[in-house]
This record gives sequence, C-alpha cells and structure tokens, in this order.
Amino acid sequence: MMFCRLLPIQLCILLGPGVGAFSAENREIDAVPNFKQVRVFTRDALFVGKDTELWALRTTNKGRPKAIFTISKSTILNSEIGVSEKGEALFVSDGQTIFRVTAAGDSKKALTLTTLPAEDLGKDVPSRFQVNWYLAAGPGDVLYFDLLPNSKARNEPRRSYTCRYDPARNSAYFLELHFPTGIDVDCRRAIVYAPPLAHSSPAGPRNAVFVSDFSGMHARRLAVTHNYHSCALSADGKTLLLSESDLEKRPHIATLDIATGRETVLDFSGAYAVWGEGDSIYFVRGETTLWSATIAAKQPTRLLQAVGQPASDRGKGSYAERPVVSRDGSWLAWRWALKGWFGSVRDGTVLVDLKNHEYRLLDRTWTNINWAR
Repeated sequence: MMFCRLLPIQLCILLGPGVGAFSAENREIDAVPNFKQVRVFTRDALFVGKDTELWALRTTNKGRPKAIFTISKSTILNSEIGVSEKGEALFVSDGQTIFRVTAAGDSKKALTLTTLPAEDLGKDVPSRFQVNWYLAAGPGDVLYFDLLPNSKARNEPRRSYTCRYDPARNSAYFLELHFPTGIDVDCRRAIVYAPPLAHSSPAGPRNAVFVSDFSGMHARRLAVTHNYHSCALSADGKTLLLSESDLEKRPHIATLDIATGRETVLDFSGAYAVWGEGDSIYFVRGETTLWSATIAAKQPTRLLQAVGQPASDRGKGSYAERPVVSRDGSWLAWRWALKGWFGSVRDGTVLVDLKNHEYRLLDRTWTNINWAR
C-alpha cells in the first residue's frame, strides 16, 4: 500500500445519521448528532500503529502519535502488532526478530529465527523464512505468528507455516498452511482457524474452514458455501465470523458455529468483517464506507464515510481496510483511502470511542494498527 500525508482538502465523515465535514487543514467539523469530534478523548486507551517504526498515541493526550521504537529502516512488512494478554506490552517484527516493546518504548528481543527451535523445518531457517502477516500473543507471552518463505530463497519449496512459540519452554510447533492469510488463532486453546483461501486440500471440500491444533492430529474441515477471505473468532470462542474480499461483486458475511459446523449467511453484504461488543459486527463496503450491524439484523447501519472517489481502480485491486476493534469492543480504528490529485492517494485514520460516541481524526495511516489497554 502507498502511504502519504493528507493534502489540504475537504473530507466529509458520516457518523450514524449525521454529517460532519473535516478539513485536513483546519479540521472543522459540522454538528454530528450522537457523535462528537474531539481532539482528546474522555476515556483512556492506547492506539498503536507500525511501519518502519512503532507509533503510540494515548487517547487522553493531545497531538499526534509518537514513535516509541524503530523496527527496521530497510523494509515495511505487513506483519501485525501483537498485544500481550494484559495489554502492557506490544510485539512487532522486522522479519527475523520479534521484539517485545512497552508503551514507554522499553524493548527486548522475544524471539529470533536464528535461535528458533525449528529442526523439523530443515537447515538455514533465517535465510529461508521470515515472520510476516499474523502475529499475536497469548498467556505467558506465548507467541503465534506466520512464517512465510523468504523472497531470497528462490530454490526452496514455497511452504508457509503458522507457528506457536512458548518462551518458558523454548519450544516451537508448526502447522503448515498453503496461504495463511485471514486466519485467527485461539491463543488460550492454541487452535488455528483458517478460511478457505488460506488452506486447500484435494481430499476435502473446495470451500471449507480449516480448524486444527498444532499437532495436526485433530484437524477438521467445516464445509461452507463461499470462498471466504478472512475469519474472526468470537470472544467466547464458539463462533467464527467469516467474510469475503472487497473485490467480490457482492461479498458475503456469515457466522459459523464451530461445534456443529452450521453456517449462517447474513442478509447483507460486506467485506473484512470483525466482531465488536456482544453480537455486533463492523465491516467495510469499498474503501470509503464502514458499517455496523448485529448478526441478527436485516440491514446494517452506515457508521463512517469518507466522501470522495475511491483511491483504486477496482479492476486492479483495492485499498479497502478492515476495521480494528479493541478487545473489549469499545474502541474502533479504521483507515480510509481516497483518490488524490494526479493519481496520488489521500488517506488517514479515524479513531472512535463507541462507548462515549466520540471520534478523532489522524492525518496519516500505517501498515498495521491495533489497540492496547
């Protein structure tokens, strides 16, 4: 994705039934019923983003996010930001090392591929693989991450893995996945959930959700009706929220009961769906609108809209981004992208306190974002 700072243009944002006008230059906002634009939130939380640096913003502080840790000056990986179980630390990777960073910027190495116990993967693991895409932390700072083929290892088989690393035991377990994108992991039970796009098998159904522990002995495939792009596990660990890519003409959203395998396709369309609080969900339609609903709803509600032309040509790709919700479901962050002058991209990030109905606009975006409490 291309990143650039906002030009001094008008951006409108719709929250619920009202309309607010935002200028990146003077940040004027029209009255917005039920939602209020703020420069500082009433409640406290920690928003974080990463590119070649890790940035943090305390929601009760003024100003922009500040860089608290340098990750790498050479490349920007699409690896996620992991959050420790109690939210006191963040995990980021430069591809070869995973770092544990506190909100104050104190850091240490949590794992390096040079010392990863990975005898089952063969020799020279650091030169053949890199940490990218999924990255999360469970109890005891047990790490879960995707291990992807390194682009430099051209003569190696293109194998990818989702990994579990236990620092207390210095043990690692590997589950091979064809294309581990859009996955979710139950970090307490060490179970991987992979949408159809991430895992394919000639012996199984074409469209199926793959469920497995890291031994692979209890793996199963749950047949579904669509080639879903991503899945998200509910807070109680019983239901998956499945959704297709924004590039589909009418992307489907569904729930999947993990115990019974029952799939329920929702009545409305959308892409990159995530759970909110309870049975609420959030999803996007294109690059400029974000929606909310409950899973029992017949129609969703448009929550946010960046008014302007979408940044991309849908025939060639999309800048659409999934919303990111805090663990307690009360904070939301979303990155939008609009077409700028002379083929440029105008993008930014909006933070929303869903509990107090407050929102705040940031004039940039990052490769990955998350919430820590």
